[in-house]
Amino acid sequence: MGKLILTVSGLNEYAANLMRRDFVLRDVKVSGELSDVKWHTSGHLYFTLKDESALIRCVMFSRDAELSFVPQNGMHVIASGHVSLYVQGGQYQLYVKDIEQQGIGELFVRFNKLKEKLESEGLFDSSHKKRLPRLPKAIGVITSETGAVIKDIIDVTTRRFPTMPIYLYPVKVQGIGAAEEIAEGIRVMDSMKLADVLIVGRGGGSMEDLFAFNEEIVARAIYECSIPVVSAVGHETDFSIADYVADMRAPTPSAAAEICVPVLEELYMKLDDLIEDIKNSVSNKLKQERRSNELMMRSYLFKRVHAMVGGEKRRLAGLLKERTLHMEHKLNAERLRQEAVFKALGALSPYFALKRGYAIIKHGEKYVSSADMIENGDNLNIIMYDGVINATACGKETYDGE
Repeated sequence: MGKLILTVSGLNEYAANLMRRDFVLRDVKVSGELSDVKWHTSGHLYFTLKDESALIRCVMFSRDAELSFVPQNGMHVIASGHVSLYVQGGQYQLYVKDIEQQGIGELFVRFNKLKEKLESEGLFDSSHKKRLPRLPKAIGVITSETGAVIKDIIDVTTRRFPTMPIYLYPVKVQGIGAAEEIAEGIRVMDSMKLADVLIVGRGGGSMEDLFAFNEEIVARAIYECSIPVVSAVGHETDFSIADYVADMRAPTPSAAAEICVPVLEELYMKLDDLIEDIKNSVSNKLKQERRSNELMMRSYLFKRVHAMVGGEKRRLAGLLKERTLHMEHKLNAERLRQEAVFKALGALSPYFALKRGYAIIKHGEKYVSSADMIENGDNLNIIMYDGVINATACGKETYDGE
C-alpha cells in the first residue's frame, strides 16, 4: 500500500485537528513578554509572546479583547487560550482568550531607565533642538543599504526635488553591533559635512528589532551631532530613545524625506510670487508718490512757494547782474592801474637807457661804474641795446663828474 498523498490544505487541517485534540494545547497558559502589539481596525489584537530564546504569534479576537489595561510592547503577561494552526497561512499560533498583566519586560525596563537618565541630563530639552534647513544642499541617510527605507527616501526625495543629492552611510539596523555602527555613521557624516541634515532610521519591527535605536551610544551620537538629525524609526506608533534626542521625529522614513526635502516646483512658484509681490509693491509705491506729488503741485502752498521762488530767482538774477557789472568796473580800473605801473617801471629799465645811446661795461663778472676799476690791457664787454662789443682798454682819462 502506497503512502497517502495530501494536499497542502489537507495537511494543515490534519495538523490543526491534532492540536485541537491535544489535552495540553486545548487550554494552556503561556508566560512571556509582549512584542509587536497591533490593534486591527476590526478590533482584533495581534501580538507576539517571547522569552530569551523563542517566540510565538498570538491573536485575540475582538469579542475577547475587552481588557482592564492597554497591552504595550515590553509588558510581561500570562496569556490564556488554545494552540492551533492557521490553516490558510500554515502558521502555528496561540489563540488568546484572556491576558493577565504580570510585569514589565526586561527590554522595556532598560528603555525606561535609559529614558529617565538621558532626560535628567537634558538630552531631550527643546533648547538643544536644531532647526532643519529650509533648502538643504544635500541629504544624509544612515540606514541599511538593502532595506525598503533607503528606497522610500530616494523615491520621495527625487519626486519632490529631482536634483537633491543623497548620501547613504550603510549600517546594520538590528542585532549585535548595530548600535555601534549607527553611532559611528552619525559621527562620520557629521565630520565630513557632506549634508545639511541627517535622516537616521529603519522600518518597523518588534521592540527588540528596534532596540539598536534605544541604546545610549546612539542617543549621545545624535545629541553631539552638529548637523540637524531627523529620527525615522519604525512606524508611527513606535517610539525610540533616538526619537526623543533627535532634532525632529518623523513617523516614517518616507515622512522624514518629506520633512527634509522641499518641493522644487513650489519653491519656483514662491519665488515667482515673491518677484511679483516686489514688482507690485514698487509700482504701488511709485503711484502713491506720483499722486502725492500731483496733489502737492496743485496745492495753494506749493503755488505760493513756486511764486516766492520765482520772485527770489529774479531778485538773485538782478543782484548777480549788478555784481557782475561792479566786478567788470573794478577789473577795468585795475587793468589801467597796472598798465601805468608797467609804463613807470619800463622808464626805469636799463633797456630804454641803452636805446638812447648809453652802454653798460662789464669786466669779467663785474659791472664797471668807474674808470678806476679799469687797467690798461683789461678785456671789456660793452653791452649795447642790440648787442655786445668786445674791447681792450688802451688808456684812460679821469675827470670830475661835474
